[in-house]
Amino acid sequence: RGVTAVSADGELPRRLRIVGLIAGAERVQALAEAAADRRHDVLGRLLPADPGGFALAWLATAVYASAAAESLLLAAWTPDMSAAN
Repeated sequence: RGVTAVSADGELPRRLRIVGLIAGAERVQALAEAAADRRHDVLGRLLPADPGGFALAWLATAVYASAAAESLLLAAWTPDMSAAN
């Protein structure tokens, strides 16, 4: 679960929010939280991780990243027709 290191300090979600990618920031934050979610029982032993929660957060982040990349590429490579008129 090395993904926790990517946004452990909140830098990536903060940067995404600054450029207006609020949903992306939320997805990254949820993924980091799911990766870091390790609870303890009353004796201090680690409880099993929630693989379903992590998988769901990972999938949501992957779907968002794919859609965002497609949208940004389309915007970058589509000619601006308003400038031609």
